[in-house]
Amino acid sequence: MILKGIFWVVFKSPAKAARPVVYMALSPDYENTTNEYLHMFNPKQMDPKVYEETERKKLWEHSMDLLKEIDPEWE
Repeated sequence: MILKGIFWVVFKSPAKAARPVVYMALSPDYENTTNEYLHMFNPKQMDPKVYEETERKKLWEHSMDLLKEIDPEWE
């Protein structure tokens, strides 16, 4: 019961968590905007690490590994 209360406060449902993404994708306010994301509808700048080639490659490879775990047929 206690954990359920904590999770309700800390974590959002997938539908609620997707709202900022959908808003940025469709809103003319963010047309031609790059290097920014919304965290709980507050604009945030990307971490400078995302512009480092080695870090980008590590993230891509890790993301692909996770995708392959979820869908082994993914190529």
